[in-house]
Amino acid sequence: QAFFAQPFNGRMFDCGSKEGFIQANVAFALARDDMKGPIFEMLQEFVRLHERRVEAA
Repeated sequence: QAFFAQPFNGRMFDCGSKEGFIQANVAFALARDDMKGPIFEMLQEFVRLHERRVEAA
């Protein structure tokens, strides 16, 4: 049976896992000029909230 391959330069994501699916979507959003600012700010806010919860625990 024939087998075909194609060289690939870039990042791959495992979209079959929940984490990989989220990573792929965040990476693509951050690569877009119209989305990277708002998405980056949202991620920063998520990190700040998480850090506050960890400090409070």
